[in-house]
Formats: sequence, structure tokens, C-alpha cells
Amino acid sequence: MNYILAIILGLLPSLAWLSYYLQKDIHPEPKRLILKIFLLGATASIPAVIVEILAHKILRIINISPQVKLIIYYFLIVAVTEEVLKYLVVRFGIVKNPAFDEPVDAMIYMISSALGFAAIENMLSLLPLQEPFLIEKTITTVTIRFFGSTFLHTLSSGVVGYFLGVSFFSKSKKNYLIPLGLTTAIFLHGLYDYSIIIIPNSLKLISIITTLLGLFLVI
Repeated sequence: MNYILAIILGLLPSLAWLSYYLQKDIHPEPKRLILKIFLLGATASIPAVIVEILAHKILRIINISPQVKLIIYYFLIVAVTEEVLKYLVVRFGIVKNPAFDEPVDAMIYMISSALGFAAIENMLSLLPLQEPFLIEKTITTVTIRFFGSTFLHTLSSGVVGYFLGVSFFSKSKKNYLIPLGLTTAIFLHGLYDYSIIIIPNSLKLISIITTLLGLFLVI
């Protein structure tokens, strides 16, 4: 696929969700800070990809059952790496900024970080698409990622942002609130990734929507 087209279509799901969530913020954050965290979230995808590729190669040579490999890879490698990196973007990129002055900001910035991260994932998933049926494959991929992985990133990071925001009210509990938020996000992320891998392709879109709606209701 054309690089420019992949970039544009990869950005669309993230920008659409970002616009939606920003409208929910009664006291809007400075656009330059939102952009900063979005771009840092996108940058965080680079070390994530490296870790995941290396982990995948290592797991291939380890003599354990395929199901155990899937659980290790999606829960302990992918979910942990991505959720921690998205959190670190906010932790070191904005928390000490004067604009970060109310609990809801934690969720807004965590979601911004997540959507920057998801944008790069979307682009990378589109680049390998080739003819024939490029239009059909592109539309299907963008749609699935809009309702699937992009939305998942906002949900899981939103959970972390919630716990980070709650920690503002209880400094004494901060040491366990944030790890609890990360653990919850990691579990939800891993559950989603693992679920869509083990479900047949013919049911994948239905499973994605059902899984995310279920996670949304739980959250």
C-alpha cells in the first residue's frame, strides 16, 4: 500500500476517537500538550515492536505448549509492554506540568497516549496490504481496528488514567492504586488479544465487538 495512504488511514481511527473523548472534557486541555502526548505515545510503539518481535522469536524456540506460548506472549509480553509504555509517556511527559491540574486530566492524557500508540499500529497493519481486492481489505482492516484494537487501547489506558486520577485524592494509597490500574489494564488487554486469536476468522469481527462491549460495560 502507498505509504501516504497508510499514514492517513492509520491516523483516522485514532483521530476520530480522540475527537470524541476530548469533547467530554469540560475544561479542555491545551492542544499542544494533547499533541505532545499523542506523538510521544506514537513514539512508544517503537520499543514495543522491538520487544514483541524479540519475545516472539525467543518463544518460538522454547519447548512449551502452543497455548502456553500464546498466554505468555499476549498477557505477559504484549499487554505488559504496551500498557506500561503508554503509562510512562504520561508519567514522565505531563504529570508534573502545571496544566495537569485535575483528576480527569489523567484519563484524557492516558487516552491521548494510547491513541498515538494505536495510530502507529494501524499504519503498520495497513502497509502489508497488497492487490488484489486492496480496497475491500483496507476498508475491512480500518473498520476492525476502529472498533477493535484502537478502541481497546482507549479503554485499557482509560482504566489506568482512572486509577491515576483517583490517586490524586489519596496520596497514601498511590503506591498501590497505579499498579492496580496497570494490572487491570494489562488483564483486559491480554484477554482481548488472546480471545481474537483463538476465535475462528469467520467470527472474528463479531467476537471483537462483543468482547469490547463486554469490557466497556465492566469498566
